[in-house]
Amino acid sequence: MMIIARTTMPPPTAAPTIIPVYDDDDDDDGGGDDDVGEWW
Repeated sequence: MMIIARTTMPPPTAAPTIIPVYDDDDDDDGGGDDDVGEWW
């Protein structure tokens, strides 16, 4: 049962890797606060 659950569900580490850590601004590329980390 554990093997079936692992194959159907993606690893929990797959989702956080898509989100860039350096993107901390409020631009349209999916950032956060505009006063912190203006990378783009």
